[in-house]
Amino acid sequence: ATVRAGAGVVGEVTAVAVGTARIVARVGTVADTVPVRVRAAVTELRITPRADTLLIPALGNDTLQLAAQAFDGGTPVANARVAWTSRTPAVAIVDTMGMVRSVTQGLAWIVATEQQSGLTDSVLVRVRQVVARVAVAPDTLTLGALGVPQRWAAVAYDRNDVAVPVPGFLWGVSATGVVALDS
Repeated sequence: ATVRAGAGVVGEVTAVAVGTARIVARVGTVADTVPVRVRAAVTELRITPRADTLLIPALGNDTLQLAAQAFDGGTPVANARVAWTSRTPAVAIVDTMGMVRSVTQGLAWIVATEQQSGLTDSVLVRVRQVVARVAVAPDTLTLGALGVPQRWAAVAYDRNDVAVPVPGFLWGVSATGVVALDS
């Protein structure tokens, strides 16, 4: 702490760092001492990672780890207690450590609240399945007669092997002189 003192009866104390100090008021050889304890006061809360929208690319409990840091005038505050909530738990849920889990496709606001100050920060999380692989069934096809068509199907999957709804597939063939493709 810094003390601005003068010849008057009032001194002014300003916190400059977390810790303890003693303030002394003296007249000649007579003095009084007052202990001063400076604690951090949370003035800002920031969630990371930061982006306009964070993406979770799969269903089936795919996760995204968030962190929240509290600050006092730009200085990080150690051991701040943060509570996490999802405003859209039907899309994504969040645990007490900031781990976000996908539930279904959509948008969810995830909110961090510093418990002593009540300050909050939030991020928008988009759960959108991204195709990681395509499977065609049957996986082997043998045509026994010329001119007789055979059907097959394709399914897209995300990285957790959850089916991804897609409007259609772009089909192709490697040997157009051997088979004709009617998609």
